[in-house]
Amino acid sequence: QKPFGMNVVAISNPTFSEDEAREVLQTMFGITGDVVLKELPSFDDQNYCVKTNGGQFVLKFSYLGEDEQVIDCQSQIMSLLANAGLPCPKPIVSVSGGEFCVYKGHLTRLLTYLPGTTFHHYATQREKQKLEEKQKEKEKEEKEEEEEKEKEKNPTSDTTMINFWNMIGNLVAKMDKHLINFDHPAAHRDFKWDLRQTLKVRDFIGYLPTDQHRKLVTFYLNLFEGIKPTLDQQRFSVIHADANECNLLVDNHTPTGVIDFGDCIYTHTICEVSILIAYLMLYSDDYMAAAVAILQGYHQEFPINQQELELIFPLICSRLCMSVTYSSYSYYVNPSNSYIVVTRARALKCLTYFYENVTPEQALDKFRRALNDKQL
Repeated sequence: QKPFGMNVVAISNPTFSEDEAREVLQTMFGITGDVVLKELPSFDDQNYCVKTNGGQFVLKFSYLGEDEQVIDCQSQIMSLLANAGLPCPKPIVSVSGGEFCVYKGHLTRLLTYLPGTTFHHYATQREKQKLEEKQKEKEKEEKEEEEEKEKEKNPTSDTTMINFWNMIGNLVAKMDKHLINFDHPAAHRDFKWDLRQTLKVRDFIGYLPTDQHRKLVTFYLNLFEGIKPTLDQQRFSVIHADANECNLLVDNHTPTGVIDFGDCIYTHTICEVSILIAYLMLYSDDYMAAAVAILQGYHQEFPINQQELELIFPLICSRLCMSVTYSSYSYYVNPSNSYIVVTRARALKCLTYFYENVTPEQALDKFRRALNDKQL
């Protein structure tokens, strides 16, 4: 039998047409009448936003070979969190009474729809707005030098984003608290995206674009190897494990939901906030300021201990190494899916900045001061 999670690096997404999606909606979920479909981006599945007179849904076709038990694990997690009042999708029962069906070999689900835009869209729109504002500022030559100096003095003055980082850290912490006693056989699968498996990245380094990138990733893999004995001693739980910029929803500067539980895994609990920080800080002008704000929000709701705190910076860098390396491989295999490399350029820029400017000791000192050692 194929071990759970062996298809962890995307090969190809399903490519079902709108007519096929309508067929599934009608025959498997009983949805008829006026239906408007819009395809959504995905790493290795195929997703449609479904608009009907009775509401909105998301139709998901899993990649060929996805395991039913992994889907069942996701469904149980989503139901648990949604029933607890947390903003995440919930499976819709099919006409046959199950939470998923099989269509032409692909596991197929219908989920409730969460309002909001992805954090990726939200953050890039803010970046565009800031660029436009900067252009207007340049037109005011007499103020330009003074304004630039002020920005250098206070790079974290954007209180809207600091508050957002706190809120999203708090939301993910609430999710982890509700999952602390959850378990499922499929969550124990062998999964390359599990941060415990970071050293497997070495097998894919050759797919990185340049020698400099390979050197950079190798440096942080060696750092991970040094902290792994300490990581092995930390607490375990099932976590979302992929709270990235495309899986977090935002509306009016407020986090409104967490989606895509496809990577849920039983691993070290501290990996969750490390992954969250790794992805979201890429959209900040000050990586460490964003990291600190997210960490503070998380710690306030779900406290971490001293040893876990010491691991966060190496784990952040490990996740970025995973992201840039596995996405490079997946893009090599499937260059038509640009979604695969949506994070790569930002992640490489961040790793380079850390390599040149931030030591693990400096990062830990910032985290300790931010959380106040007495609280740990």
